Amino acid sequence: MSWYRVTFDLDNDQPPGIEPQIAFALEVQRVYNALGCPNGFAVYDLSDFEHMLYSFFFSPLAAEHFADYINSNRHEIWDKPLPDGANLTIGDSTVAP
Repeated sequence: MSWYRVTFDLDNDQPPGIEPQIAFALEVQRVYNALGCPNGFAVYDLSDFEHMLYSFFFSPLAAEHFADYINSNRHEIWDKPLPDGANLTIGDSTVAP
């Protein structure tokens, strides 16, 4: 299984502010807890204000549980290291691409 990156254009894809990311992070936390906080489940986020982009990076295990979310948004397979500045949103901090 692959890592996935979901990217949002901060100017066009959402209302102003960080509220959509916070709401999604709460849902990720709910799923992570419901699964019993499994090893290998990780979601990272990255704000890129220079390019006005916001991204979530899903580990393979997290991607299994958020396939609908990933497929309904602009996404790509991510086979590179996490970019500088990416932060663990929820999950296993020992997991990274």
